Amino acid sequence: MIQANIGSGYRLGEQTFYLKSYIGYNNRSQNFSDELHSYFETGSQFWEQKLLVLTRLHWIKPLYNGSLDASNANGAIFANNIESFILGGEMALNIGSKWGISAALAHPLFGKVIYRASSFSSGVFVSF
Repeated sequence: MIQANIGSGYRLGEQTFYLKSYIGYNNRSQNFSDELHSYFETGSQFWEQKLLVLTRLHWIKPLYNGSLDASNANGAIFANNIESFILGGEMALNIGSKWGISAALAHPLFGKVIYRASSFSSGVFVSF
C-alpha cells in the first residue's frame, strides 16, 4: 500500500490532543479491485498521563476495477470489492511504569460485502 501520513498535536483549553491521519492506495493483484483507504485518529491523555482515550474513523473504498466476483468469497476477509466505514475507540491505562492494559471497540457504520457487527479487543501492552 502507498500512503501519505499526517500527524500533529493541538490544544483545546488546557487539554492537549494529537491528530493522526493517512490516505492510502492499495494496489491489489490477482484480479482483486484496488482500494482507497482514509484514516483519522485523535486522542488525549488524562489522569496524570496514565489514561489514553482515542477515537478512530477508517474508510475503505474499492475502485471496482477487479474481475473477481465478490459473491463467491463466502464471507472471506480477502473478498473483492469490500467497502466499509468504521467508527472505533480505544482506552489504554498505564498500570506500571512500563506496562498497562487496553480495550478497544469498533463498529462499521456502513459497508458492502462485510459482516456488520461490532468488534471488541483487549490486551496487555509493554513500553520499551
